[in-house]
Amino acid sequence: MSLRRPKILVILGFYQGHQHVKGQVQSILAQVNVDVTLEIYDDASIPPLCLSHLDLDESQTQKVIINHHAKNLGFQMNFLNGLLKAGSDFDYYAFSDQDDEWHRKKLERAVTKIETATQSRAVLYGARTEAWDATLETLLGVSPLFNKPPCFGNALVQSIMGGNTLVMNRACRTLICQTNYETVPVSHDWWCYQLVSGAGGSIIYDDWPCLKYRQHAGNVVGSNRGWGARLSRIRRLLSGEFYGLNSQNISALEQNVELLTPENQRRLQEFRRARNGKLFTRVLMPLRQKISRQTALGQLGLLLGLTLRRV
Repeated sequence: MSLRRPKILVILGFYQGHQHVKGQVQSILAQVNVDVTLEIYDDASIPPLCLSHLDLDESQTQKVIINHHAKNLGFQMNFLNGLLKAGSDFDYYAFSDQDDEWHRKKLERAVTKIETATQSRAVLYGARTEAWDATLETLLGVSPLFNKPPCFGNALVQSIMGGNTLVMNRACRTLICQTNYETVPVSHDWWCYQLVSGAGGSIIYDDWPCLKYRQHAGNVVGSNRGWGARLSRIRRLLSGEFYGLNSQNISALEQNVELLTPENQRRLQEFRRARNGKLFTRVLMPLRQKISRQTALGQLGLLLGLTLRRV
């Protein structure tokens, strides 16, 4: 990391999260060796979030901005619109949930990793997380460790990095802000992984758990660890839910296809065609187009889903 402390804008998507947001904000402002500005986007909460809810001192208040939406945008567009409004004055940009607590070196480590890549291209960093109970007193486990290199062929069928871990350079933010959202992506984190890898950017997956991910009934998306999460994914696969999610993402990617490399444009086209093709075509498509999930069990699920037209 350079001697100058990098300027980082953290975009916190907020909706009805008054109970835990104070701890989240304090952990962001406590980050070491970086110059942090925090912008909170309140997605029409009742009551609206105010600075008084955060119990900040004067120096901290100067680093926090709260924006309020007149109507609810949904969590995906809350984050993506926040990134669009952020401007290009920062070195790096990060997303934050409203109820986690970050380890103090989260941003410093992310910047150090990103600086190993070519800064003229889009670089997206993500990491693992620790799952804790609602009180952050009991460690429940750690998110899965994925060993295959991140790539567009994986991003088409799997999201491997939580939005609460994502950090990006300025070129990555510029790329994401070029997109249109006639079709809203399934999630902001999966979309960033798909778009950046598809456009030929660099994806950095860090095996270090960078934050405490609070597990409680109000989570929009829970932890994906353990057999309970695996069984849930199987039920969703058999119900056809994943087919709808993939169709939604494919539509969003096709509306921004000019941002993808020629190779990934072809890969996207073949993926879309094969999903509704003959059985032989569907089953062979992952091998031909290098489309795969991170684990052997996940890959079997993908093949099963293609066989049953559920992916």
